[in-house]
Amino acid sequence: GRKQLEQGKLNAITKAEALQGQRAIEAELHRHQQEVFVDMICHEVRNPLNGILNNADLLVTNLLTRRSTLTTLHATTTTQPPDDHACSLTPAVKDIYHGIFHFFIFTFVHVLISFLNVYSYM
Repeated sequence: GRKQLEQGKLNAITKAEALQGQRAIEAELHRHQQEVFVDMICHEVRNPLNGILNNADLLVTNLLTRRSTLTTLHATTTTQPPDDHACSLTPAVKDIYHGIFHFFIFTFVHVLISFLNVYSYM
């Protein structure tokens, strides 16, 4: 009786330790999978967004250069003040930045929501 009871307790402790070890292994595997997933998402999001921002900067730089060139050309060819068309590039630059900013925010939020949806199933 007593020996069987002690053997039963010992078996229960052994099973509990084995189960705990298995759960620790599963938790470590799950943590590693999460790290790999987060690294992948960060890489996949960073590359397109960097491309968008770099192209936006290039576009704005080109518009500013064009504005400067038009202003200089106008100043050397006439004594009249520049017309509205030559000066209208500044609002265009602002519109481009505004559009790019909204696109960037929309893209970031969309990716974040997708990430959270996938992450919630892990």
